[in-house]
Amino acid sequence: FYLHMLEESDLNDVVLVGTSFGGWIAAEMASRSCERVGALVLANPFGIRISEDPTVRDIQDIYAMSQHEVAEAFYHDPEANRRDVTQLPDHTLVAIARSRETMALFGWKPYMHNPSLKRWLKRISVPTLMIWGENDDVMSVEYGRTYAGMIPGACFQLVAGAGHYPHVERPAEFVAAIQEFLSGNGDRKMST
Repeated sequence: FYLHMLEESDLNDVVLVGTSFGGWIAAEMASRSCERVGALVLANPFGIRISEDPTVRDIQDIYAMSQHEVAEAFYHDPEANRRDVTQLPDHTLVAIARSRETMALFGWKPYMHNPSLKRWLKRISVPTLMIWGENDDVMSVEYGRTYAGMIPGACFQLVAGAGHYPHVERPAEFVAAIQEFLSGNGDRKMST
């Protein structure tokens, strides 16, 4: 759908940015076609399984966690990012519910990955930046480094003081990393 949308809109040289589940979608898109994509930025994306051992869990089972445990796993500072959902407008609550439903629909089985994506990542032929919150307890930094290492020439940027959502917890650092990468000043290989 999204690749078709780029074509129908006649968009070229698009900087495709995806975070979390959206990062998985962006990686899938770029692995299928980079014709209209100029650069790829992924932040803590789901999408692959690293371990070949079925007893090893690369990605924490967020459906088996309480809301409190999910917040603890996703955020470096869960208290600073806690929301009082009773104060949110109805349209926001509906959007949150639909997002969770979509995640469950597409990420339930196999859990949060596409078994084919790992071998497709080598098809990505555009400059790629993988941004990773160093305190992500849903997926480890090693998972992020390994994921980035499967994409030819990808850069890896660790963001201190951030969990699964570096764009939320450290927006200035997140934007600066992307700007540096896109300006060509970013180190085009794996970094800290």
